[in-house]
Amino acid sequence: MKDSWHFYEKTVIPHEHELLFLDIYMDLALEVIMNRWNQIGEHANLNEDQFQEVLECILNSSYFRYDNQFFKQIYGIPMGNSISAIIKRI
Repeated sequence: MKDSWHFYEKTVIPHEHELLFLDIYMDLALEVIMNRWNQIGEHANLNEDQFQEVLECILNSSYFRYDNQFFKQIYGIPMGNSISAIIKRI
């Protein structure tokens, strides 16, 4: 898939469903989260560098399957990943 619009155009979606595309830049998401390290750090068992490394790994490991083929999402935060909804609210 070239991008989210290409996915949308190639997908038949029943009228009772809708797709939500979270076009949030990865760098912006990382910056916003790490700017809250003072609040996060007191609850983490990792230091700041370790936390950032794990977070980057999670956000950059976004694969999904469509039409029996696997794709890697290369733009924005991961679709369908539970962390995406949290990042959207920050």
